[in-house]
Amino acid sequence: MKDFGFKWLAAVAMAASLIACGGGSSSGASTYDLGGTIIGLKAGNSITLSNGTDSKTLTADGVFTMPRQVVAGTAYNITLGSTSPTAQPCTVTGGASTITALVTQVRVICGNSPSGTALATASLGSARYHHAATLLSNGKVLVTGGNLAGTLASSELYDPTAGTWTASGTMTAVRYGHAATLLSNGKVLVTGGSGLAILASSDLYDPAAGTWSATGDMTAVRYRHTATLLSNGKVLVTGGDGVGTLASSDLYDPAAGSWTATGAMTVARYSHTETLMPSGKVLVTGGNDAGELASSELYDPTAGTWTTTGALGAARQLHTATFLSNGKVLITGGYGGATLASSELYD
Repeated sequence: MKDFGFKWLAAVAMAASLIACGGGSSSGASTYDLGGTIIGLKAGNSITLSNGTDSKTLTADGVFTMPRQVVAGTAYNITLGSTSPTAQPCTVTGGASTITALVTQVRVICGNSPSGTALATASLGSARYHHAATLLSNGKVLVTGGNLAGTLASSELYDPTAGTWTASGTMTAVRYGHAATLLSNGKVLVTGGSGLAILASSDLYDPAAGTWSATGDMTAVRYRHTATLLSNGKVLVTGGDGVGTLASSDLYDPAAGSWTATGAMTVARYSHTETLMPSGKVLVTGGNDAGELASSELYDPTAGTWTTTGALGAARQLHTATFLSNGKVLITGGYGGATLASSELYD
């Protein structure tokens, strides 16, 4: 897929800490584990995943690793081979790219309602909005912070097997409008947000212990920003609202537990989207800076720099961006002077 230029078309409208056994191939090239998480598979059912001639049958929710490691620089494409029985629908996301490091982000989601009917489940322990939700490697969902007649520091865990919520500790600060990112080691990084003030602080959630700990401050206070796990295991945080609209970006290194500044975007923005591309670059689109933006740009983690790419067909903020299995990015909705129904494709 090309990382330059937009072909904007009108459209109608988690993984565990898999340890890459650092190995090498017979040619001496590095090889990496390829895997992810499956959730929602009913008891007694099974599903077979394929990556070319490599296949693996799964019979329960949890973390999986494909049997064969993949040579660095090789394209992979995990597809759904078969399900038994066939009545339960399953989908694969994040299963196609070129491998450059340990892959843990492939998601297999199996539905419980083939008819597409929405099913009720248990309520959160605390009502909240402007919170964040993160799919964990064990298939549970972590919900953090938000607002309820005041900003919250609490977190809760949803168990899809039991259909229940349980309290899961308290962050070190109350926050809403923050970002939450699943790391390669299975922990969750929560960054920034606003509470008693706009925050630069960040917290780590350890699912094994069910505990929270502080993990340093970003170089700037920010909320309504974005955060993306990069192919190298670091986390890129961009833009947001702080002391004015921000163009700055920060990198979090989980191994060191530290923050460093990286290149600034060409345009300051908040309420934008951030999408990891197969090349390892990051696409940022739209947002707001004294008005909705149509601009977009690409971050190169090797150089630590940003370059502009083509503009959206419509300026928008508070929209969504989803990477598709065909290598394109689907941009939907948002606000651009009015609430938008339009969607666009980045090729």
